[in-house]
Amino acid sequence: APSLKGGKPVKIHCREGDVLCINTRLWWHKTHIPAGCKLSISVARDMYLDGTRPGACDMTNIEGHYAVRPIQKGAIIFTEDNAPQLQLPRSSSSNCGVREGQDGRLVVAAKRAIR
Repeated sequence: APSLKGGKPVKIHCREGDVLCINTRLWWHKTHIPAGCKLSISVARDMYLDGTRPGACDMTNIEGHYAVRPIQKGAIIFTEDNAPQLQLPRSSSSNCGVREGQDGRLVVAAKRAIR
């Protein structure tokens, strides 16, 4: 197993039927799902292999939004005229923000490159 501190990134290619368990308290991870993937399921739950009984669950499912292609910093994602019917999440480290476009309309634009 790779070292958890100061190690190089590790790529793991999962195939159909594979189960990958990660202790995210010890190992930061990033998931990449290739375009054209018909179905991918991610389940985040605490697991106790030593018989410990977990406390009350403090997790919930949320609706997510993701980019289907790389987006350059400053690119307009959508305008007030063609905004999808959704509630945008709020974050102190968001990758997009609302601003006024050159024509005065409100736009959602990338604050940084999104990959």
